[in-house]
Amino acid sequence: MSSLKKQWRWIALVLITLAPRLYLLRVYDIELSQDGFDAVTTVAVWHAQGVGALSQPLVTRLVLHPLYMLGLYGLRALVSLSADFFLPARLFSTLCACIAVLTLFAFTRRAFGQVVAWIAALLLAFLPV
Repeated sequence: MSSLKKQWRWIALVLITLAPRLYLLRVYDIELSQDGFDAVTTVAVWHAQGVGALSQPLVTRLVLHPLYMLGLYGLRALVSLSADFFLPARLFSTLCACIAVLTLFAFTRRAFGQVVAWIAALLLAFLPV
């Protein structure tokens, strides 16, 4: 029970971050931004035709977001080619957002304290743009 007392902040933060995003995934067919669609298009071309087939805008996307694109590419390798890739891509994006909020919370808490960390994490969770 003492472990749960120590970890309640992390559990609450994960729930606060994931709950609205998972709700949006359930309610709306599409929750990807134009960047998300472009990322999925980049991965689809990369996976089907190789990196040499990418146009200049798609290469730019690959260079600007390398870890996200590599994660999507790895996910694409796991998902059947006949399956719709938008749902797994949206779930991956949701998990990346949760990791970003948790990371921001950890760094901000260490640098500025608990209250500032909660404010920063909640702002990122609900106002990500």
